[in-house]
Amino acid sequence: MRMLPVSDAEFACLELCDGSVDFDLPFLSTESRDVIQSLITRGLIEICGQTPDASNSPAIDPAQQYKRYTNRFIAGIHWSITRRCNYRCKHCLMDAGSDRSANEPSFHEIEAIIDQIAVCGIPSVSLTGGEPLVRDDFLDIVASLSDHDILLSEVYTNGSLVTESLLESLETLGQKPTFVISFDGVGCHDWLRGIEGAEQAVERAIRLITSHDMRVYATMTLHSGNADRILETALKLAEWGATSLQVSAMYDEGRWGKRSSHPPP
Repeated sequence: MRMLPVSDAEFACLELCDGSVDFDLPFLSTESRDVIQSLITRGLIEICGQTPDASNSPAIDPAQQYKRYTNRFIAGIHWSITRRCNYRCKHCLMDAGSDRSANEPSFHEIEAIIDQIAVCGIPSVSLTGGEPLVRDDFLDIVASLSDHDILLSEVYTNGSLVTESLLESLETLGQKPTFVISFDGVGCHDWLRGIEGAEQAVERAIRLITSHDMRVYATMTLHSGNADRILETALKLAEWGATSLQVSAMYDEGRWGKRSSHPPP
């Protein structure tokens, strides 16, 4: 999505560019005609009928029309839709767990928030948790975003609940998000995540996601037990199909701050 700043005068002229306004009519001022010519020169608009397939161009679809919002522009929202998680990561800042009584918004509340996001003209949302895929209504949430023409830009996940069915459903809903998957080092991941087989789950998820032509970014949290495995980990992730690796330091907060055990040597 490309964002271009425009002046008030340019925006006023762009609002007229709906495929139905005749710019040869005398209602336009000289200043407006100059602005329109500038927009044509910059390649932001073109005159209907000037291209081979546009000789009888209809008015643009309502979804393409320019809209005014009273709030300042916000490109996207990073949204935690649950505190629940199927893992017990030793460094979780949220101290997430499986407790369904945790303060989690209902689907009705989620829909109301999506309505507000749409009213504010915010074009994209990324979803995280906890583990967002533990919600039984995850695809219903995505469907509501699609119904409001809001892009699901990213899904932050541990990868264990990624399935063929999930990916096919996302495609059906017109969404192809980037998956951001945590992977904390070859031979180290299971220990930090508190789940045996977590490393194999990451490999399976990345290979499955990329087979659907969706991107995968990986994140790695450094501690004394995995700091010497960055290169090995990056190479392994590239082999599986991930396109980037973000490395961050461990925070001595959340569950990590409460730990009684220390990283393995």
